[in-house]
Amino acid sequence: MSQETETETKNDSSKPIVTPNYFTTLRDNYFLVNRTIWLTGEISTENSCEILKYLNFWNDESKSPVKIFICSPGGEVDIGFALIDEIEKLKAAKIPVITVCCGACSSMASIILAAGTKGKRYTYPHGRIMIHRPSYPDGIDDRTIDGLDIMKNELSVTSDIMCEMLMKYTGKSKKIIKEAISSDNFMSAAEAKKFGIVDKLDTFIA
Repeated sequence: MSQETETETKNDSSKPIVTPNYFTTLRDNYFLVNRTIWLTGEISTENSCEILKYLNFWNDESKSPVKIFICSPGGEVDIGFALIDEIEKLKAAKIPVITVCCGACSSMASIILAAGTKGKRYTYPHGRIMIHRPSYPDGIDDRTIDGLDIMKNELSVTSDIMCEMLMKYTGKSKKIIKEAISSDNFMSAAEAKKFGIVDKLDTFIA
């Protein structure tokens, strides 16, 4: 290739310059600046540690609201409790935490939804919320493990913690909560509001 041809190729402006992940970076920067998180998919250590870091980072003097949009079937209880601990720390610092159910919030996701600041917990009008007590991991039941006493005790402790959280966030009695989580309890947006998990039925702009 001649030097002239090579120069023409380098200076060819007929093709658009595409920066890899430009829009992804722009979107992520927007959410970071606006203190907005999307908690989607299964709640796990792998996909929630970044969220924990943001929640911890936003515990500052600005007092600007933190917004958490949730569409999740639930997941790991321990990481869910960690997220709630960070939410509680923000609320203690007088930083409003806005939670929004956009789609479905089930199991641990429903408690994270309820953990938002009172009066600032939303669900989309067609959102679905499900609460229940914790269960064994997939593929494990009373017949597949010898000596289940330790696991049964751990499940009992976890269930008590979840019950106390729902009592705190909904204002319902222990008896009502225990009955409500005795099986998979699916609620419409209106039913979730009546139960005290959310405060408003509306879409919310990120």
